[in-house]
Amino acid sequence: MEPPLKADQSAKKAFFEGVDSKVIGTSAVYNGRKTIFLSKEEDDYMAAPFQYSLVGKFSHGYPTMTRLRAKFAALGLNKGFKIGVLDHKHVCIRLLIRMITQGYG
Repeated sequence: MEPPLKADQSAKKAFFEGVDSKVIGTSAVYNGRKTIFLSKEEDDYMAAPFQYSLVGKFSHGYPTMTRLRAKFAALGLNKGFKIGVLDHKHVCIRLLIRMITQGYG
């Protein structure tokens, strides 16, 4: 049996659910710093799950997750999104469906 996840581990696990974790990139030292170089294909692979993502910035701290989810549900996005905390001012909103808007070029 696995040990229980800490709160931050649980949130990360849920946020990255469905993202395949494979080893990619080439590690090296560049200008004295550890660096990972990615090919265009690897970069595209890593970016794909976040293709329809938004970053929300809250200058005075973000509202509760319950309130954020309720606001997005009010927009008609019931279960069509995931919200994850990036830091004390930013959240990442992953839209799980492609939003089609009319009237924008």
